[in-house]
Amino acid sequence: MKRTVAVILFFLLCTPVSAEPKKRRVADKKFWFMVGALTAAAFVDGYSSHRCLVASTCSERNPLFGKFPSYPRIILEGGGIVAAESLSLYYLKKRNRDNKAWGWRNLWWMTAAGAIAGHTVATSKNMQLPAESRRVPSLLPGRADAAVEPIDWNRPQIPR
Repeated sequence: MKRTVAVILFFLLCTPVSAEPKKRRVADKKFWFMVGALTAAAFVDGYSSHRCLVASTCSERNPLFGKFPSYPRIILEGGGIVAAESLSLYYLKKRNRDNKAWGWRNLWWMTAAGAIAGHTVATSKNMQLPAESRRVPSLLPGRADAAVEPIDWNRPQIPR
């Protein structure tokens, strides 16, 4: 009996242990947090752009959208841009996660933070536009140049 237990223990202890490293997921909590923040920032940017366009106080600066895009165009093209940014973040994280250099390993979230900052700056610019009494050409038919009124962001902007 002792000999059988000794042989079993010998084989259990001498069997090679799998030395495969545990696979790390690319799309982890950090990744989804940054993608969620990027999506939220892009949505708020698109919404503030739409509100500014409806109030006839600004025009879109992004050449992909055109000068005066409709709200569906802002949503659809903006969603495509966010999807492309998210895929590029995934690729950057997957490609550089085993790199020893800190900058390359963290390039994915630095890129996401830059995109979020860009959307945040654009949102703040949209909300700073209308100045007190600046005259702008109207985008709506039947309205000539009109003095810009400050936008009340708590109520919907209905064209007059």
